[in-house]
Amino acid sequence: MPTERTHDLRDSLAYGTPIPRGDWTIAATRLRRALLHSTQRRRSETSILSADFSGGIDSSSLAFLAANGRENVHCLTSRSFGNPDHDDVRCASRFVRLRRELTHLVVPESEEQLPFADRQASVDQPCAAPFFVGPTKARLAMARELGSTGHLVGEGGDVLFSPPPIYLADLARNGQFPMLWRHCLAWARLRTRSPHQLFRRAMTVGVRGWRGELRTLASRIETGRPAGRESWEDDWIAYWPRPQADWLTVRARHALAGQLREAARRGDPAQDSACADVVTRAWLRHQSRTMDVVRHLGAELGIEVHAPFLDPDVVRAALSVPAHLRADPTAPKRLLRCALTGLVPDCVLSRRTKGDYSGDAYRGVRAAAPWLRRLLADPAVADHGMIEPAPVRAVLEAAIEGRPVPWGPFTQLLALEVWLRGTRTAVAPP
Repeated sequence: MPTERTHDLRDSLAYGTPIPRGDWTIAATRLRRALLHSTQRRRSETSILSADFSGGIDSSSLAFLAANGRENVHCLTSRSFGNPDHDDVRCASRFVRLRRELTHLVVPESEEQLPFADRQASVDQPCAAPFFVGPTKARLAMARELGSTGHLVGEGGDVLFSPPPIYLADLARNGQFPMLWRHCLAWARLRTRSPHQLFRRAMTVGVRGWRGELRTLASRIETGRPAGRESWEDDWIAYWPRPQADWLTVRARHALAGQLREAARRGDPAQDSACADVVTRAWLRHQSRTMDVVRHLGAELGIEVHAPFLDPDVVRAALSVPAHLRADPTAPKRLLRCALTGLVPDCVLSRRTKGDYSGDAYRGVRAAAPWLRRLLADPAVADHGMIEPAPVRAVLEAAIEGRPVPWGPFTQLLALEVWLRGTRTAVAPP
């Protein structure tokens, strides 16, 4: 997406009027047209086009749409350094043979592509994405060798077509209790949880709304409640990930809690009635920041990287459907599959499995352990009075040992640390 349109996506998320509840086909038709236009435009503007092709529905579908009778769409699949026989590679190899216009190359990863091997900070703001771009950088380098000047990626697909679980709170708030119960039952079976606990959590969040949850978050942060005391349901049906309040200094906790209460006081009451939309907007902003990093990598190699799922017309078409209608516990990404039926092979659209690369994060943190320990030995975030280093160092050691850790908060804190060190002259401690 051109730079001038990125601003529109972040700051003007006007998705249009939601379609009538039963008019699913209108949204699917809009989405089909928008994706075809987006991919074909990129194809016509590029003499040699390449594309990510993980074997999953998102990136694979874009490659099939871009082919559409054109020759030489180069499909690139990463082979994991730690798990070279991953199911994604097998699925991608099988799918790509279904269309003669597609050529397939498997890009082997090395230790240099593991997470945390790239330690450069984002320039404008803290962002964890640079820690994880090794495989993307390798695929783009291969695309350049093939002569590609345009490359398609599937970023944004999960955000648009897999609504956040907090949509259950929207059902509760809107009094759609029979549908809420059906969805809780289905999710409980998939996750091996109690449907009653899911139902109660959805009701709680629905009653509190966004402003009430902000006030609850402020209280938890202010008291320094450590992670682990909330239930799985509290984490799953939520506006934001569980805070690592015990990492913060007392001063930082009180300051942050005050800001959260002020945000709740000034908040728009309309945000209380659209839980899933609030979270989706936040996810889209995060995805846009990640794409900024990916586009920068491509630009360094002379390749324009495109994310059709983040094009405004595609976003509007997808989000014209209320979240509870896009969500289907038994049929992932139902709207996308409906829109692309007949254009993309059924075996691609019906794939239920998804690659799990969490093992690479542990391999990466072990390989980068000396650097990470030095980074947290005398952290700049502590100089700024934001965190207590000891709990964070404990998380690092747990990750090195392969134990479960809160990867999201941990990598974001590392990104903040690297960013602060890179801007020490501009951002001095108080």
